[in-house]
This record gives sequence, structure tokens and C-alpha cells, in this order.
Amino acid sequence: LLEDTANDGSKTACLPGLAVWYIAYSTWEGPVMFLEDVFIEDSYRRRGVGTHLMYALTDIAISLGCRRIMWQTFDFNQV
Repeated sequence: LLEDTANDGSKTACLPGLAVWYIAYSTWEGPVMFLEDVFIEDSYRRRGVGTHLMYALTDIAISLGCRRIMWQTFDFNQV
């Protein structure tokens, strides 16, 4: 969750994006994080939200002993 400040100075909590992930197991590497989906709301794109999300995922993967993060997208994904 992020704290978002409106033009009038009021603050609200919001969920600007999300990631869907799970832990898989590689015979050669052990646990790996498989990143299934990442979504950032249009109004929060290009504001560093995705970068912070990726850093948070990296911290989670390290804490779980994952050797790498796997992320694949379709070639028709335009965003």
C-alpha cells in the first residue's frame, strides 16, 4: 500500500499495483521465484512504483532463499 496525497492535501491509502508470484523448485538451482504477473495502474506508471515493487520482490526472493527470479511475458504484451 502507498499513501497518496490528493490536490487538497488529504491522504489516502491506495494499491497502485500488484505482483502475482510463487516459489518453484529447480533441480539444479533449488528454490526460484516465478513471477507470473505484474500490473501497475496507469496513473502510477513512470513514477517509480514498478521499481519499488521489483525491489520488494527481490527482498522476498532473497529472504526465501531463491536463487533467481524468473519472469516471462508474451511478445504481444505492449505495455
